[in-house]
Amino acid sequence: DGFCLLTGCDPELAVEAWRHLGGHPVAVRSSAAREDGVVSSFAGQFCTVLGVSDERTLRAAVERVRASITGGAVLVQPMLPARVAGVYFTADPTLLEGRSARVEAVPGLGEELVSGRMRPTAWRLQTSKFFLLEGSPCLEPEELEALRAAAERAQALLGGELDLEFAFTEEREPWILQARPI
Repeated sequence: DGFCLLTGCDPELAVEAWRHLGGHPVAVRSSAAREDGVVSSFAGQFCTVLGVSDERTLRAAVERVRASITGGAVLVQPMLPARVAGVYFTADPTLLEGRSARVEAVPGLGEELVSGRMRPTAWRLQTSKFFLLEGSPCLEPEELEALRAAAERAQALLGGELDLEFAFTEEREPWILQARPI
């Protein structure tokens, strides 16, 4: 669920679409072709506004996000009540060679991780097994396996090595929030 406001769209359309979604809290974030790609990544560079729950704040959030990414679209997604959030790298960016995935996760929203305010728990996937590298586990082995399966499906659809933002709610199923090439 969610919607995208293309460049130049009236912010009032966001309010109408938000009402159609039921008026629940949303995340307002940037979305542009030049934002993430194989040759460049601007992860975390543009404004994201979380927990928007009224019309006035939605209009302001759309304008803030637009101001941070001139010429980009605005993506509005329902807020998930994240129990744990993080990033799944299909190829561990901390290794120069070898094929291993890496998971970094924190309790709650992923904003604490991507902002650098919280040190994540980290795992490495090698030969079909996850190894805890640092931190206190915030994901169960079954959740790590469900995340691995979701990442493999995303890779099959999008191709190449990916950086996937994810969240788990109390239902313990992974939600893939965003996927970008590494």
